[in-house]
Amino acid sequence: MTKKISLKDALLGFNFEISGLAGEKIMISSKKGQFVSNGETMTIKAKGLPFYEQKAGRGNIFVTFEVEYPLPSQITPEFEANIDKLLPGLKSSTLADSKTGVVFLEKTKSTDKNSNPRGGSKPYQED
Repeated sequence: MTKKISLKDALLGFNFEISGLAGEKIMISSKKGQFVSNGETMTIKAKGLPFYEQKAGRGNIFVTFEVEYPLPSQITPEFEANIDKLLPGLKSSTLADSKTGVVFLEKTKSTDKNSNPRGGSKPYQED
């Protein structure tokens, strides 16, 4: 299963509830101090499908997390200043601007990828 969580929940912890196979409610919680990364898969042990032809024992449920990051419109100067104070790393005030000759990353588009599996810009031709 996939579970969307906020960046705040990914960093500080979360609780959520799922329904088991028999309709029972299963409360899920992260451990104190446990961080979750985007795309990370975690295991709920022994709460999945019953084992085939066995009266005891159940399989696991796997949860893949999708961390929802704030939208660019939500990043106010105040928000940015608070993040700068709270999190270690490069301060936003020291980031490069377009005048410094730095090359900036851009979001990848399908046209950016080389469709030729052997590399190069032209299709491979046999000699």
